[in-house]
This record gives sequence, structure tokens and C-alpha cells, in this order.
Amino acid sequence: TLPEEAPSSPTGSQSSSSKRAHSPVREAVGGKIVFDEMGSLKSVNQYDIVQPLGKGSFAEVLLCRDRQSGEEYAVKIFNKSMLRRKRTMERTEAGVRVHTELEKVEREIQIMKELIHRNLVCLFEVIDDQ
Repeated sequence: TLPEEAPSSPTGSQSSSSKRAHSPVREAVGGKIVFDEMGSLKSVNQYDIVQPLGKGSFAEVLLCRDRQSGEEYAVKIFNKSMLRRKRTMERTEAGVRVHTELEKVEREIQIMKELIHRNLVCLFEVIDDQ
């Protein structure tokens, strides 16, 4: 799961570059995941789920609120078992290289850790529950 700073207004996203410029991306291994009686995700660690924002082939994005600070974030939740199964092939000079979608997501996380720009969402925390 990847908490990212959520937009502060409907017209644009709040710049978190001033917050991130001096604080690295937090990382947590393992997490406390709570589901409600219907099986829907209720919370991840200190983040309470507010509402869904979107869904793709390999991930779901949810609006959440930090219980301690009240700050809102977008949380991107990946299905890692599906990402491991989905493979793509690439021709290289040495032959054919097989990639999993999980490798691509891990690369995206590494890149996002380095990006700090007022026009980009800011990666705030990475929580690996597996």
C-alpha cells in the first residue's frame, strides 16, 4: 500500500514538496489491516479508509485519513500475488528478458521516492504487508 498526499481542493493538488523536502519516505514492513463485517477494508495501520477513489487492473486507490494528524492521503493498494503472475517479455541484445508486473511496481516506487515537484503527487509512505 502506498499512501500519497491527497489533493486539498477539488481544483488542484496540494503541494507536499515543502513537507517532503526534509523528510524521507517512511517504510513499514507488516501492517495492521482491519476489515469490516462485510469484508471491506476499514483501515491500514493508522489510516482510516474514507472512500474509494478509483480502481485499475492491479490496484485500487482509496481516500484515507490519518487518525493522529487528520491529514488526508490517497492509498494505492496492490494485489501482489496477481502482480507476480502477470509477466511481460522484452528483447535485449543478450536475448529475451521476462519481467513481472511486481518488478515494474517496485521500480515505480523507487522512482517516486526520488521525485519532489509541486506538480506531482508525493509518495509519503510504503507499507509492505507481505
